Amino acid sequence: MMLRNPYLSLSKGENTSVIDILYKQGELSIIYDMPTLYVYTYHGSNTWDQGHFERLISRCRELYPRNTEKVKQVIST
Repeated sequence: MMLRNPYLSLSKGENTSVIDILYKQGELSIIYDMPTLYVYTYHGSNTWDQGHFERLISRCRELYPRNTEKVKQVIST
């Protein structure tokens, strides 16, 4: 799916079209009682460098244990 619908070559908003496609194909998991949760994956070839993700993480707060379990359930499916 990602090979057919790659990220656009943009410095901002490059993920919007991919998110739209994932949503339309039913590939997104929504945890309704955590509307501000967004899970990032850093793999070394992201549009933004590691420092960007470190800055994001430095402003994050740890999830409550019950919410951590919900995220683990979604990721494992």
